[in-house]
Amino acid sequence: MLRPVIMIGCGGSGSKAVRYVRDAVARKLRHAHYQGSIPKAWSFIGLDTLTVQEDPTEIPTLPAEDFLSISQGLNKYSDVHDGLMSNHRNSPETHRYLVGWRPSPHEVAVPLLDGAGQFRAVGRVVGLQSSRERLKEKITQAFMSAQAGGPELGQVSDVLQVPGEPGAATPEPIVVICASMAGGTGAGIALDVVEMVRRTDSLGGYPVLVMFTADIFDFRTNQMAANSLGLVSEVMSAYWAHSSDSILPSVVDKPGNGPHATFFVGRHSLQGSDLGDTVSVYRAVGEAMSTWVTEPKVQEQVQNFITTNWVAQARSTLGGYPFGTEYQSGAVSSFGAATVTLGRDRFERWATHLLARETLEKLAGGHERFSQEYEGETELSEPDLIKALAQRWADAVFEGLSTEGGGLSSANEYFASNEALREEKQNILADLRKPFASVPELTGSEWNQQLKNRTPVSRRGMLRSADQMDAPNWGKEMVRTTCAAISEVAAITSLKVAAESAQITTEKVASLVERLGRQADKDLKQATRLHERARQGWSEQRNKLAFDDPTVEAAFENAAKGLAFEWRSIRLKRTSEILQSASTEVLAPAIRAIRAAANQADEALEQDNVAAWPTNDGGIPRAYRPATTEFPLTQHETWDKHLDELCEMSLPQDKQGTNPVDKVRELIVAGDQDVLEPLLAPARARYRWEPGNTVRLDCDAGSDYIETRIKNWIREQGRFDRFITEGLGDYLKENDPVTGDQRVDHTKRLKSFQTCLEKARNASQPLLQINEALFAEVYGGAPEVDRLCAAFPFQEGHPAAEIAGQVIGRDNFQDTNLDTSSVLISSYIKSPIHPAVVESFTRPVARAVTSYGADAGRFRASFWLWRRSRILERFVPMPPEMFRALIRGFAVGRLCGYVTLDQDRPTISSPDNPVLFPLPLMSRVYPDDMLATLLENFALCYAKVDSDKLRPFKAYQLLYELGERKGTLHSDLIHLIDTGVTRRQTVDTPKVVGQDPESRKQSALTFLQRNIGRLERLASSDALEGDEYRAGYGDAEKDVPTKEIAQVSRDCYQQVYNQVNEGEEGKIA
Repeated sequence: MLRPVIMIGCGGSGSKAVRYVRDAVARKLRHAHYQGSIPKAWSFIGLDTLTVQEDPTEIPTLPAEDFLSISQGLNKYSDVHDGLMSNHRNSPETHRYLVGWRPSPHEVAVPLLDGAGQFRAVGRVVGLQSSRERLKEKITQAFMSAQAGGPELGQVSDVLQVPGEPGAATPEPIVVICASMAGGTGAGIALDVVEMVRRTDSLGGYPVLVMFTADIFDFRTNQMAANSLGLVSEVMSAYWAHSSDSILPSVVDKPGNGPHATFFVGRHSLQGSDLGDTVSVYRAVGEAMSTWVTEPKVQEQVQNFITTNWVAQARSTLGGYPFGTEYQSGAVSSFGAATVTLGRDRFERWATHLLARETLEKLAGGHERFSQEYEGETELSEPDLIKALAQRWADAVFEGLSTEGGGLSSANEYFASNEALREEKQNILADLRKPFASVPELTGSEWNQQLKNRTPVSRRGMLRSADQMDAPNWGKEMVRTTCAAISEVAAITSLKVAAESAQITTEKVASLVERLGRQADKDLKQATRLHERARQGWSEQRNKLAFDDPTVEAAFENAAKGLAFEWRSIRLKRTSEILQSASTEVLAPAIRAIRAAANQADEALEQDNVAAWPTNDGGIPRAYRPATTEFPLTQHETWDKHLDELCEMSLPQDKQGTNPVDKVRELIVAGDQDVLEPLLAPARARYRWEPGNTVRLDCDAGSDYIETRIKNWIREQGRFDRFITEGLGDYLKENDPVTGDQRVDHTKRLKSFQTCLEKARNASQPLLQINEALFAEVYGGAPEVDRLCAAFPFQEGHPAAEIAGQVIGRDNFQDTNLDTSSVLISSYIKSPIHPAVVESFTRPVARAVTSYGADAGRFRASFWLWRRSRILERFVPMPPEMFRALIRGFAVGRLCGYVTLDQDRPTISSPDNPVLFPLPLMSRVYPDDMLATLLENFALCYAKVDSDKLRPFKAYQLLYELGERKGTLHSDLIHLIDTGVTRRQTVDTPKVVGQDPESRKQSALTFLQRNIGRLERLASSDALEGDEYRAGYGDAEKDVPTKEIAQVSRDCYQQVYNQVNEGEEGKIA
């Protein structure tokens, strides 16, 4: 059985990536003839500050219930911020995690409903406020659906021919969070979403984070690079950490922290090929990650890689920074993918949208193409043109387009035709004569009396016959015919003409009702005359007459005719009543429905997504063509030809024409026998009506319905459906599976397959670039790549199986009985690596930082403005053991005079020459807060590795070595206390002073104790005042940066204090 999957997109890019995955999954299910919607156990969720999904014309949007606007309708940052603070103001343990990085509500002027303004910190504040309830509820629902989705996944697995045990337990889900490094919302909330996944359900213990690097975007800014630096730093800190913020609620005991596995995805592959643009990256990722959902082989290998194998592989690639190697397990991987395909799913989407747009345009304004028929001295206005066409087509609505009739005009013929009149007369005559077959001869007056007595009896029978109108049967056919006729008029002309034609038809019905009334009156008068004739002349007949005497027969004939005309008079009056009811109960609702649909069509054509749909003469838009990583065996340039041929073959004989696409469009509106009801039809196709019951008629001309209608028609047409759902297996067979004919182009098809498969193999490299020189320095050699292929639809003996095995390798080849139309080849960096060696990440950061030159103020106020979104202890990208060693090293360095507090040239002593810390400083601080800003600036080393490899880390390596946990104090501090002499050139005045070792020791303890006291005070919850913001210009308020690290710094300073106090043999705790 396939696994449940939860994919959550954060921000515009992350949500869009999830939409691409969902679209690819939907296409795969559709190709496999799966009839249901996407299983609930596969959750595709989008999160953004926006209230709408970006670029709906580019890729189908998520269902409304799966898109969550985390701004909760609030447009002002101050409102969100104040709500967040009120939630945490009385909770010191969570409040401390909001110190130092939060933007002030008085400085942020970003309208949240338009996004987070590329400010990560703003995005995170919004996300934190939303995560308490709405986000947690959404994630909880996703896990519940995953656990309850076994039966539905079993059905999907059967359709996709995935083996499974009946009644088997539902496997654990794969959970993926997607985001761009570069944005404000996505990069601001992604890590919190990862933490929420862990804390919401125990099944979320292996979250995967997929991050797009800044280089995928066609338009790049320095701020995007800054967001990348902020997010990667925080993700690495969380990945290597032993605990996480308690600011997020948790129902899971020991939920863990950070992503279990992280993938970077860039625009360029490992071998340097360029995907071309942002959309191509999304499409490539969508196709690749869709196989994590629908391909059992891929799904299991991915699951194994991101769970058990990840930890083992990460320990095989230790290191990255030139110190603390043992603490730095490999942290990031990457994947790439390419597809060999028939491209039929792309063709189907293009054809569907082409037909849908053509249909909407004709429904809205198809009447305009008839304007040339009415050219004269003056040009007709649109309303006049519509009226003229409506007059022409009104008879079609009134009578019905079918040769069998059945329209409103058929009422007279159905209920009171001349034939029925003759038949009724014969029935009445037989009834009148019935008692007299054996009567002896009678006189004229006696026959007159007998006829007079019998006539009322026959009249009662006639009245019963007149009552048997069978209006429901006529009504059913009338509704069907009228709906079909109005729909066909709409198909040929437009909805506006159809509505006007129906309106004119009401006038025709009124005229018919009037004529029928007059005829009823005439029939009644005729009946009176005939009854009078039947009574005349008997007094003159004194002789006895036999029953078959002409005089007797004439009298009975006239009496029967009289009753028959009475019958028809009644029927005509009732027919008039039926028609009047039909006008108000059928035609009127039809007119309202058609007019509403006309407005729908007009509105649909104004929608952005419809405007992006293809047109007959507009070529094939890029969004429909195969992506740069898709290699189709048939080219999109042939799509027009294929569509014409398929439409022509799918049309009934009586619908053929010179423009088959246009004829299909007409068929979509008019209806196609058992395949499609007419566009105007009763709800649930219940063609039932009788007077007194208003018919509920539907006529939906919205873009979604028209698109669905076309999809349904395509899938019901055998030739169309066979073409679209044809798989690689059938396409590459020597003989056509349907006709059995040998394919003359079979060799050409195989050659094309081989070429495309080779291209796909070469293009499937992981999507990131490596700093090869730095990688070699850190790890030696080059990254090792594993290839992973979906199953090929080639059973043993298939002519393409040998080719596939040769191209991708026998070990990677696996076959399947399911004849898929595409096969995806993907590859992964086998062992996770350090982000410092990923050029796709570091190069944009390097370019951005370099662009500011020596302008530190602009760097802080522009580049680094609200890019950090966590306290320093959760921001600095290193394991906690290394973080604490840097703090201890700073304490030792200050004691020895090895570290300066000069913000213009922060320096540390080395055994050789003093070494500068990376510049410019990300925050301008008071001297007492220098440790905090140096720790923050560690992330800036990533901006330097692109050109300087590991040299930018030198200052921090020296600091680390001063505080490294080796069981004793650093020998330089011991030597200084013992001798009063430093071993290195100092850059500041040592804090260890005195005439003898004891006094020097006391001076060291005094310095440390003074700092411990300050840190103890700043670590107290009483020190949190609620206004510890990150200033927009980068200057930090006094003590605020240190508050972020006060607790851990106090502990580290205490450790150094204990070491000094205990002497050389003391152990660092």
